[in-house]
Amino acid sequence: MLRRGRRVFYLKRLINYRYGLTAKDDSLTPRMLEPARDGEPEGVEMNFEGMKTRFYGLVGFDPVKGIPTKEKLEEYGMAEEAKKVW
Repeated sequence: MLRRGRRVFYLKRLINYRYGLTAKDDSLTPRMLEPARDGEPEGVEMNFEGMKTRFYGLVGFDPVKGIPTKEKLEEYGMAEEAKKVW
């Protein structure tokens, strides 16, 4: 089930890429980037770029294109899709 879910997630990213979306489009609204206003994390600023870099590394994404690497796509049986974007 998890493997199928990952394939769907990767396919969604490939579709977005074909429509022109890349890693630079992965962002949050200015409000989401503001420091927390209360609670334990009050005043702590979010390091979104660091978090995004870490996430891309964990899921096997290219940091410029924002899509799964060729190797990751092949690992999940998506060699045909890999040929189209790599």
